[in-house]
Amino acid sequence: MPEIESELPDDWERSETDTGVPYYVDHKTCRTQWDHPATADILREIDQLNYIKFAAYRTAFKMRIIQQRCELDKVEFLRLLSVFDQLGYGDKESSHDDETQEVTILDVENILVKIFSQPTLASDVEAVNPLLSTDLALNFILNIFDRDRNGKLKSCSAKAFLIIMCKGRLRDKYQYLFKLASNRGKFANAEGLEFLLNQLMKIVGYIKEDPSFGGMNNVQSAVKNCFDKAAHPS
Repeated sequence: MPEIESELPDDWERSETDTGVPYYVDHKTCRTQWDHPATADILREIDQLNYIKFAAYRTAFKMRIIQQRCELDKVEFLRLLSVFDQLGYGDKESSHDDETQEVTILDVENILVKIFSQPTLASDVEAVNPLLSTDLALNFILNIFDRDRNGKLKSCSAKAFLIIMCKGRLRDKYQYLFKLASNRGKFANAEGLEFLLNQLMKIVGYIKEDPSFGGMNNVQSAVKNCFDKAAHPS
C-alpha cells in the first residue's frame, strides 16, 4: 500500500478504513469526514461557475477546475497508458471485461501514486504536490463512483475518469473510450456503450450538470435509439 501523507491544515489527520478507504479527522472538532479538507473549497469554486449560460461551456469549465486542482492536466495521455500497462490494467494485460472487472481503492491509489511520481517521459511536467494530487484525485473518484465507500469500483469507471481528465488529444481520448465501450473490439455494443455513458453521466452528475444532458434515466433509451438508427438508416 502506498504511503500517503498529503498536506493538511493544522489539527487534521488522514486515516483509512480496514478496506483502505481514506477519511479525515478534525481533532479540533473531534469529527471525521470522507472528504479531503480542500474538497469543499474546490466545490465552492465549481458552484461559482453556474452563471455561465451554455451548459456545454459551463460543464467544461467545471471539469477543468477538477483537472487542474488534481494536477491531472500535467499527466500525459501516453504516460497514463504506460502506467495502466505497468500495473496490469492495459489492453494486453487485462483478461477481464472492463465492465465487470472490479478494482479496489488500493489499486486506484497505486495508479495515482504512479502517475504523479517522478515523470518519465520527455514531455512530462512534474506535479507541484504529487501527494496532495493523489489524495484529491482519489477523493473525487470515490465521490463519483463509490459514494458509500465500499472500497471497490469498476475498472472502467476509474479508467474513464483518468482518461477524460489527463492531458491529451481529444481523438486519442475518444479512441480509448471507444475501446472501453466495445471491450477492445472493432464494434461498440449497446451494453458496453450504455455502461460507459452511465459512468460518464456520474461525472457530470457530480458537478450537477446531468439534467443538461438528459440525466441518467435517459441513457438506456438514447443508446437504443442510436443502435436502432444504425440498424435501419433512413
